[in-house]
Amino acid sequence: MIVTFQNGIYLTAEDFQNAFTIDNNHIDTSPDWIAPRQSSDVFEGDISGVQSIQELRNAIVGRNYRWPNAVIPYIIAAPFTIAERGVIARALMEYHNRTCIRFVPRTIQPDYIVFRTTGSGCNSNVGRTGGAQTVSLDQGCVHVGLIIHELMHAAGFYHEQARTDRDDYVVINWANIQDGCICTPKL
Repeated sequence: MIVTFQNGIYLTAEDFQNAFTIDNNHIDTSPDWIAPRQSSDVFEGDISGVQSIQELRNAIVGRNYRWPNAVIPYIIAAPFTIAERGVIARALMEYHNRTCIRFVPRTIQPDYIVFRTTGSGCNSNVGRTGGAQTVSLDQGCVHVGLIIHELMHAAGFYHEQARTDRDDYVVINWANIQDGCICTPKL
């Protein structure tokens, strides 16, 4: 049974049950899973609504961009298959098991995320932007790790490699970056 509400659907108990049976093709074990699904039309390949960042940080700073009580309401507005809904459910379960962030079916909340296909790859805004906020999961994006990654942006986090203090903690071997790769310039 699919539960519908205001132009979308929610994950059902069956979807969460299916989350335990998804095959390993939807559970990401390789570092190569993200590169082919990035887009040059969005910031750093998968961040919507940002042209550039003056002072890069790890996370959104303003309280108005934070989700109240770390609760993120959602709807699903795309015709995802039963298997794909199981993968989305698995990603949400990972958040529930490992963080204080909770995803709940939207009822009357004015701000919420919408899982949909947009034709622009895998991407999301950073933090709460107000109203219906798209988490784009186009073809090739419905993998647990990719969904977790995009939901981290929706929760308010930028890419770790873009932190202003990243060079204090990591060394980037620029010679190993392929020409044409979408990447953050050296700070």
